[in-house]
Amino acid sequence: MGIDNLIVDEAHLFKNLAFETSMEKIAGLGNQQGSNRARDLFIKTRYLHQNNKKIMFLTGTPIANSLSEMYHLQRYLTPEVLKERGLEFFDDWAKTYGEVVNDFELDTSAQSYKMVNRFSKFSDVQGLSTMYRAFADIVSNDDILKHNPHFVPKSVWGINLSMWW
Repeated sequence: MGIDNLIVDEAHLFKNLAFETSMEKIAGLGNQQGSNRARDLFIKTRYLHQNNKKIMFLTGTPIANSLSEMYHLQRYLTPEVLKERGLEFFDDWAKTYGEVVNDFELDTSAQSYKMVNRFSKFSDVQGLSTMYRAFADIVSNDDILKHNPHFVPKSVWGINLSMWW
């Protein structure tokens, strides 16, 4: 019995994929050590890619906390594209598509500010967007309403929701 496809619902639960970087003291990179859950799924997706099988991730929040989450999605879903473009390693990807921004942020006491270097800005947004849209099917609220206008309630607990739709 073989596996032809892998469909992962709530794929954002696997976003903490371990990675190496030479960037030091940079906030916004995410968890470099990763999680066992993410490592386990990564091993499985690598195996499936080697055997030309299909992988589909489903999530409402593909990128939630860190720009590096975009890189991890690509590692899971399109590693061959990263390799073709010389972007297999995070530092190469980060130099191509991201920027470190130096700015003041509130410290943990919320009483004063400190200077922080943070990986928090995309560069070459057009190139990254093109690469992302090659493997991502983005469904907006308008798309949902177009296909099923009764899908979204007009109000919840007496609160008018029309401003969000």
